[in-house]
Amino acid sequence: MNRIIYLGCVITLLAGVVGCEKDPKVDATSISIKSVSAVTGSTAVVSAEIGKGMATIAERGICWSNGENPSITDAVVYAAEGGAGVFQCQLNNLDENKTYNVRAFAKNGSGVMYSENFSFKTSKKLVVKTLELKDKLGTCAEAAGAVEADGDTTIVQKGFCWSVNPNPTINDSIVFMDNSSKESQYVLWMRNLTPSTTYYYKAFVTNAAGTAYGEEKAFTTLDNPVVKKTDLGAVEVENGKYFVVCAGTITDTLGNVPVTQCGFCWSKNPNPTVDNEKIDKVIANTVEIGTFKDTVWVEIEENVTYYVRAYVITENGVAYGEQSSFLTWSLPIVSIFNAYSITSNSATEGGVIVSDGSAPIQSRGFCWTIDENTLPTVEDNQSVTVSSSNSIYYGNLTNLTPNTTYYVRAYVTNKIGTSYSDVVSFTTKAK
Repeated sequence: MNRIIYLGCVITLLAGVVGCEKDPKVDATSISIKSVSAVTGSTAVVSAEIGKGMATIAERGICWSNGENPSITDAVVYAAEGGAGVFQCQLNNLDENKTYNVRAFAKNGSGVMYSENFSFKTSKKLVVKTLELKDKLGTCAEAAGAVEADGDTTIVQKGFCWSVNPNPTINDSIVFMDNSSKESQYVLWMRNLTPSTTYYYKAFVTNAAGTAYGEEKAFTTLDNPVVKKTDLGAVEVENGKYFVVCAGTITDTLGNVPVTQCGFCWSKNPNPTVDNEKIDKVIANTVEIGTFKDTVWVEIEENVTYYVRAYVITENGVAYGEQSSFLTWSLPIVSIFNAYSITSNSATEGGVIVSDGSAPIQSRGFCWTIDENTLPTVEDNQSVTVSSSNSIYYGNLTNLTPNTTYYVRAYVTNKIGTSYSDVVSFTTKAK
């Protein structure tokens, strides 16, 4: 009888051990998943808790798979040594936008105990691209970035980080904006830089799950003051001489580099320099950021393109703004049609302004004479001014004499002077 009782106890114990190794029934107070947090496209943090009632624990951790009820034969991450209580494990190398199942486990001498199954889904990855610089000066640079994938989550902020050392992070110098702007591309200024220094920078985007970085790029700040493109006023002429008001702007003096001279240089050739003969010195001994102006007087040469650049001189050399150009004026060019609608005392003429000479047109019309050997001009008594803003214009010649031949020219006057067409002739009808 005692032998039978003994064998029954052994069988009962073996059954308990085998059942626990397979997957014993879970006691909710023994082990449970508390939460899955900080989920990104490739990671997640799982918190679990082991109840105090469990025997001494040899190992504990989290197992996971795409299928339900994962076990320690699937992917596993072990927690630090310890017994009952809350513990955390980070899951790495997950695939984005996938559903995962996790269970907490604890192993002791009796076998492996598992929590209930818990499911979560990874997010799509944040992807941001660092674009080329929009602009750079001596103490600042304008960076551009683009969010190419937002991970299907709300973006908290986006911006740029930079450092004089490679691989900058948001723990270095940063500039950022919140996500009030929904545009995928964004532009921000990196400021308080040091002139003539190489910087490394990246675009970054942050959401609740973490921060993603774009490709690292590098640039070197300028070592001279920065001048904007020269702004030109209207080209004018006075006393037979052309002039144009030019404006340059110093946008960055680079702090400790004093400006000793600034002004404008110009030439018939692109990219003029202070070594050209044509130069206007405007301001001396200034370190001001701002706009300076002067009137550039150009020698009398009609229909010539001139190039102008603002310049600033410091002890480091000469800095130039982007060039602008203007065309000096010339006389207009005009042609004439043959007369039509001819009567005994009138006719209609038409003219075409082929070129305005790049100057404002002041008047246009026709002049005529009956003397074949004399070219008609606007100084003659026989002329008509046409009110028109079109390049093709028409005029009526009136009070003519019947059966008489007239010699006619079209004329156009701009600020440079008056030009005439070739001569055409017609004969009025007899009464």
